[in-house]
Amino acid sequence: MRSPIFTHRSVSVLFGSAGIAALLVLSGCDQGKPESDSQQPTVAEQSEKTEQQILSGKAMYRERMAMPEGATLTVTLEDVSLADAPSTVIAEQHIDDPGQVPVPFTLRYARDAIVHDHPMAYAVRAEIRGAEGQLLWTTTERHTVELGEHASGEDVTIMLQRVASEQPEAAPPKTGMAGAREAGATFWAVGNEPGWHLAIYPEEK
Repeated sequence: MRSPIFTHRSVSVLFGSAGIAALLVLSGCDQGKPESDSQQPTVAEQSEKTEQQILSGKAMYRERMAMPEGATLTVTLEDVSLADAPSTVIAEQHIDDPGQVPVPFTLRYARDAIVHDHPMAYAVRAEIRGAEGQLLWTTTERHTVELGEHASGEDVTIMLQRVASEQPEAAPPKTGMAGAREAGATFWAVGNEPGWHLAIYPEEK
């Protein structure tokens, strides 16, 4: 039996057909690959969302008195958009032994914390507490601030009001026999029609 004879041209045709088939198979695999990479946020977009924003300002009070030793100043940036719900804390800073007023502060917050589809309201509040935790000064009015693209870039000034100390009321001075006894009287007498009283105190030398 004679063996088949392949010419150079016929071999090229065979290899060319196999190559085309392989390319078609690979092409079909590429078409089935999900295009999820193009839909995922880029590193730059993620960095932009978590970019740190800064709100600077100073806290002060009107009283001309020194800050107590061991005091702590707390400044808070809050979302106060909902009037019937508790505010949401966005950033907070604690400053121990802040020194004398005005005290500078810096609040840092992520950009995505203030990016919303509708307008929001933000405010800053502050308080000063003593070494034992007692409230000494606090904000009594809302200090509204603008954030993001609407921010003015100017420092915020927070004015704190002094909190009245809760001192126990002094007992009224005792009168009559009890008052005379506390004053050192050794004898007390009282009479009617007309009313009179007598208190005898020891002679002071």
